[in-house]
Amino acid sequence: SEVEIDWNQSAEKVQRNIRAFTPEPGAWTSWRDAPIIIAKSALIADISDLKPGSIRLIDGNVVIGCGEESAIRLDEVRPSGKNTMTAQAWARGARLHEGNCFVSSNG
Repeated sequence: SEVEIDWNQSAEKVQRNIRAFTPEPGAWTSWRDAPIIIAKSALIADISDLKPGSIRLIDGNVVIGCGEESAIRLDEVRPSGKNTMTAQAWARGARLHEGNCFVSSNG
C-alpha cells in the first residue's frame, strides 16, 4: 500500500521515503481532505523557518517544511483522480497561498 509522508521527519528522511516508494506504491500526503502523491522532489538547503507540512512558493518553486528545520522542493505530484503534473501546475490550480499546509495523520 501507499506510504503516508510524515512531515515531522527530516527532509532527508522524507526524500528517501519518496524515492523508495516511487513509482509504486507512492508516497502521499493529505491536501484539502484528499490524498496527493508526491512523485518527485529534491532536498533544499538554507530554508529553516518553515513548520513541518507548511507550503511556501519561492521563486515559483513549491517548498515544503520538514522536521529538524529542513525543507524539500516538490517537482511532480499526482493529485487524487488526476495524472502526474508539475508541482507548479498543481500549485496554480490549487490557488496556494502563504500558510497552506499538508496534513499528516500521524501528527
